[in-house]
Amino acid sequence: MTADGKQLVTADAMQIKDTSGLPPGLHLNLQSPSLDVPQRIEIPLKYILNGLPTLSGTHMVYLHALQINDKETFVYYGKTKRGWMKRYIEHVKLAMKGSSREFPGLYGNAIKNRYNQLFGKPLDPSGQVYTGSYHVVCVAGLNGADANEVERYLIKKHSLSNAQGLNMV
Repeated sequence: MTADGKQLVTADAMQIKDTSGLPPGLHLNLQSPSLDVPQRIEIPLKYILNGLPTLSGTHMVYLHALQINDKETFVYYGKTKRGWMKRYIEHVKLAMKGSSREFPGLYGNAIKNRYNQLFGKPLDPSGQVYTGSYHVVCVAGLNGADANEVERYLIKKHSLSNAQGLNMV
């Protein structure tokens, strides 16, 4: 806490023993100011260090994981050439507009329920409230065919075979 009562934002560099086989990454722990929920962003360090080849014009595969009611985590894998944050913003816009697709549909309803919860209004019948999320750049710098292959593998392994999977492929 700062002298004027504001929360101090810090960063730590550490090695966690159970991730010793994984490449180093940047983990950003944030708090959504409008929804008052935790958010985490994970990016492999090699994609942000200076002096490495540019990712411009290449594809990346990403994960968006939505935490609902502090109990369930729903996963969505995707690929983009535009950058994952730009693609995430497109997902959020579609979610807020309303969609019958699983990922934006759940996300939009859960965000609206979070707003209702914050302002003391009744929740919609689903009762699904957005309580946090994490976003991961799984891999970047791929050509289109390789990105398609990685995305298909992750969707098949972690989304289509899982009740909390939101991919429809």
